[in-house]
Amino acid sequence: MKIIRNVWEKIDEEIRISIEVLFWAAFLVMGLSFGFYLVRGIDFWGAILVEAHGMLLNIFVFGILLIMLNKKRSKRSSIEKYKDEIDDFRDWHTEEAAFRIRGNIRRLNQRGVHKIDLRRCFLQNMDLTGVDLRGSKFSGATLTNAILRDADLRETSLDKCNLEGADVTNADISGASLQYSIGLTTEQLTTVKALEGTKLDEILTVALKSAELHVLEQTERAN
Repeated sequence: MKIIRNVWEKIDEEIRISIEVLFWAAFLVMGLSFGFYLVRGIDFWGAILVEAHGMLLNIFVFGILLIMLNKKRSKRSSIEKYKDEIDDFRDWHTEEAAFRIRGNIRRLNQRGVHKIDLRRCFLQNMDLTGVDLRGSKFSGATLTNAILRDADLRETSLDKCNLEGADVTNADISGASLQYSIGLTTEQLTTVKALEGTKLDEILTVALKSAELHVLEQTERAN
């Protein structure tokens, strides 16, 4: 009895309550059914077996639903955790903060999340090759010497970012906003995959058009 008592005390309180409720409910139902068992015998147990089969089916169906709901809840919880950690390191201009934020970006991408609030985040020298950050907010972020090769940056807000030395080769920045960005050059923009609909400062727009015209003229001369 002592062993049983020790095991019982180690069981979680909520599970103990469930077992107690089940025990008393079974005691009540079986007590009320005892008279039917004495009178109808086999028929009574046959009905119980039918109900048992129905119960097994219910357990199977609801078990699958519970597993799916738990997975969904776990995924949502982890997503919120990674977003919260990015918030914790926002405005930290340290290498540790940059690595932590980059790691959380990768984890969020793995879970299908691409729209992330990265405003004022420090991502200097970080390798973000191939990340999907469509619709993300980078306003005021530090991206100096960051590697953004093949990144999907469509519809992102990159206003007032420091992009000095950033590698944007083959990045898609269609529809992005790059107004008042610091350190951004025409050389960087000529390496991107797509620029359609991108909002640029007027001076940078003129410089980019001039650079494209210069390249076109050189090509025509070579031909």
